[in-house]
Amino acid sequence: SVKVDKQEMLEAAQEDAILTFRNVRGLNPVEDNNFGIERSDDLLNRAADNTAVLYIAAWIISIITIFGSTIALMNIMLVSVTERTREIGVRKALGAKAKTIAFQFFMETIIIGQLGGIIGIALGILIGWGVAKGFDLEFSTPWVAMIWATSIAFIVAVISGLYPATKAAKLDPIESLRYE
Repeated sequence: SVKVDKQEMLEAAQEDAILTFRNVRGLNPVEDNNFGIERSDDLLNRAADNTAVLYIAAWIISIITIFGSTIALMNIMLVSVTERTREIGVRKALGAKAKTIAFQFFMETIIIGQLGGIIGIALGILIGWGVAKGFDLEFSTPWVAMIWATSIAFIVAVISGLYPATKAAKLDPIESLRYE
């Protein structure tokens, strides 16, 4: 291993190391090197490349997960609308406006989405803290990631709640009262 104090000296030190290895191995000037030289900056570049790939993979997994959670939350709310069809019919028959019914289902979706986001953030922090503790590392609270997660949970809830709320608001009161 060869160490240099200044970056400018790295190339010269590498050339000296190559000459020394060639002399030790008795290589002719026309023969190829039968040894390899690995520089620490090459290792750093490979680590950076691997980190970039992992970063992209994490983003792809996150997007797929968010898409899946949006569909799951929407399905949960559609089931809720179906199960409460009779209740919606009674409320409409008693004079509830479509806007009021839509608002109720929309707010339920947002509350469920935000609770899911908060629980996810709490679990993420606990797991991160546990891993850091297990490997004797320092844990720092990811405030920016927590703000992003809360915002994304809200956006997912809004997107997931639009269709079920609209469907609930458009139910015919007479048909809803017949539903069992």
